[in-house]
Amino acid sequence: LKVNESLRMISFYGNNIGDEGGRALAKAFVKNRGLRVIWLHENRMGEEVGNAIKDAVERNPFIEKCFVMGNPISKRVQNEIKVLLEDVAGRRQRAEELKRAAPSEDEISIAKADSARKD
Repeated sequence: LKVNESLRMISFYGNNIGDEGGRALAKAFVKNRGLRVIWLHENRMGEEVGNAIKDAVERNPFIEKCFVMGNPISKRVQNEIKVLLEDVAGRRQRAEELKRAAPSEDEISIAKADSARKD
């Protein structure tokens, strides 16, 4: 999930993931630049996970929608996630900056080949 950039939407609706699974997902969401829409309804994820999801949304500007209703996450945290996602223009600008700063797949392949030759 951390590296699968072809995945655009994922739904964990009603899977009873809980806090431990929610924390693991939040970590993966920070890294995945492909995900745009995340469904996390009714998964028994609490306030701590809600804050971890909020942090992931804040750190990953590629995420466009994230649904956390039906979990014991406060309305305050749910609203903070919503507000972060509403800054569409700012998020798109940051995403474009990250795309430009990231090395291309060709650059990565060349660097790996150079490194292998040096070894």
